[in-house]
Amino acid sequence: MKKDNCPFDEDGRKLFEAFHRFKNLKPGNHLNKDMSQGEFMALIIISDYMEEHPQSEGIYVSELAKSMKVMPSAISRILKVLDEKKLVTRKVDEKDRRNTYVFLTEEGIKDCEKHKRIFDNYLQNIARRLGSERIEQISILSKEIACILQEDQKDMEEQINEEYF
Repeated sequence: MKKDNCPFDEDGRKLFEAFHRFKNLKPGNHLNKDMSQGEFMALIIISDYMEEHPQSEGIYVSELAKSMKVMPSAISRILKVLDEKKLVTRKVDEKDRRNTYVFLTEEGIKDCEKHKRIFDNYLQNIARRLGSERIEQISILSKEIACILQEDQKDMEEQINEEYF
């Protein structure tokens, strides 16, 4: 049933409400009050990179930005906070001074591992409550929705521009 103040049909309204519920959720933020989701994600990516490349001096800041799909300015802000918390260190690449490496400090490694364990327990609890079959369904549907949104985003932007500009 279409609500009077809602411009969508019933299926559209259900999707809109579901997106709205997820938009306001920030999984795991309540697990660590002193670290943003972006900071936590950066720590995980740096940690994973260091585990996969133990001989490297760290991950390039530009590579971290690409992995997180954010602008370099956003990474700079995140790294500044993590640096102030003494969780990461940055080092200029001596072979190419335009590049900077970032790596976890000992404190960063400990903090990251602690929060990975907490978040893993959190996700395992959700997985246990939903079950494998429903998780698979959610995974498939979310991939389909993401593809549709990406495909339709340009068309939607063009419609908005035509209508308002």
